[in-house]
Amino acid sequence: MTLTLNLDKTKFLTFSCNKSNCSNFQYLSIPLDNVKYTIRNVKSITYLGIEIDQHLKWDIHVNKIIKKLISILFTFKKMRNILQTNELKVLYHALVESHLQYGISDWGGMYTCHSKNLEVIQKFFLKIIYKRNKTYPTENLFQETSIFSLRKLYFYRMLCLQQKNKQHLKSISHIHNIRHKKSQNLKPQEPQNQLVKKHFTLLHHVFSQKFLILLKFEIIFTIKKKLKIWFQQLSENDIQNMYTISK
Repeated sequence: MTLTLNLDKTKFLTFSCNKSNCSNFQYLSIPLDNVKYTIRNVKSITYLGIEIDQHLKWDIHVNKIIKKLISILFTFKKMRNILQTNELKVLYHALVESHLQYGISDWGGMYTCHSKNLEVIQKFFLKIIYKRNKTYPTENLFQETSIFSLRKLYFYRMLCLQQKNKQHLKSISHIHNIRHKKSQNLKPQEPQNQLVKKHFTLLHHVFSQKFLILLKFEIIFTIKKKLKIWFQQLSENDIQNMYTISK
């Protein structure tokens, strides 16, 4: 079995933390069967419906989601006078939240300046569904509706993913004779980059310590149900504090 690539459709992407570290070359030349093929360098690429940019800021992907949700927003305004609240809520989970949670464990830790507009769109939907005015406090809105905010959805999906793939996640172990001999896990060194601080691969070590009792459940359905109940009881301030890794 062989894998064949269509070189005419193939692109390559170089990753860097900022623009100053980006590569200068724009093309790659591949000689094949006496023919030289050229692969073009791009700033972003779509993979399985997710827009991956070269700086991993996810702003391009977020703007793509916003455009989709704006096209749905007008439909919700019209359906508000036809459907009941519980029916609109079903549509929200099917048409809106499905876009919000897809791949969120990867892009959910983006900078706040990029996620702000997406959070505003989400609040618009909830105020339409539950017939609230624009000045209604969103903190109360999320508590009344039991619908997860974008941040809650990120942490919830991340913990579910951790439980589902816990056999593939390496624990931080050591053999040193330290003061707390019973503790076999060391806290990872806190990174300087804000995006790295919020990434799943780092935070899963922090969460495994904070939610050790919840993570002992072996049945994924049980842990999902208990996690959902637990997250519904958290305020937005509690969710914001989860971004900070305690020293």
